[in-house]
Amino acid sequence: MILSVLTIKDSAHALKGVSGSVAAERVYETAIILEQYAHEGDTEKVIATVQRLCEEYYLFKTTYLNICSTSSR
Repeated sequence: MILSVLTIKDSAHALKGVSGSVAAERVYETAIILEQYAHEGDTEKVIATVQRLCEEYYLFKTTYLNICSTSSR
């Protein structure tokens, strides 16, 4: 892996805090799982969970932007 497991674990922990603050629940839940897999050093599960995290973030971002564009009309 290009990024160290420690870097991924720390990043997942930070993302967990931020996503919890903005009520991005699915991103938050996925970040919890990613942090755990990184802590365990399970690189296969880390890679799969990073992909899932990207999908969850995209869904959150799309929903958020839709809400913002609707409320500004």
